[in-house]
Amino acid sequence: MKQHVHWEHVASRASAWGNSTAKRGLDIVVSGVALTLSIPFWAVIGLVILLDDGWPILYCQRRVGRGGRVFKVYKFRSMCRDAEKYTGAVLAEQDDPRITRVGRLMRKMALDEIPQVLNIFRGDMSWVGPRPERPEFVRPAWPRCTVATRPRQLRS
Repeated sequence: MKQHVHWEHVASRASAWGNSTAKRGLDIVVSGVALTLSIPFWAVIGLVILLDDGWPILYCQRRVGRGGRVFKVYKFRSMCRDAEKYTGAVLAEQDDPRITRVGRLMRKMALDEIPQVLNIFRGDMSWVGPRPERPEFVRPAWPRCTVATRPRQLRS
């Protein structure tokens, strides 16, 4: 019996692999350059945060990435320490009192997002694609299927 090969399928799989490899390569190159060029900003922003509200300078938060993989995303801290200690995971509002003075300016200019370039370089995130969300705000995709029938006995 002769097997038929669907070349369109083979070509699309090769193209998808090539696109993902090229995308990852681009992520590494661009984030490497961005990390190098942003070093002076890291120092200045870190010093300003330290003088305004003290340690820590960076904020670490769990996010859900591709395939449901949980990773830590890094940001410059724009809220007061322990901002969610009493409230739990909540989204920031327009005039949220938890946001520091320096944090307001950083958020307006998106400077608090600069450390995420490190996540892109590590492969946790990409320049292009959906924004990874916090696990508390992601609805689980389970159960994917449920079997509601009883198993039958096989007769010989």
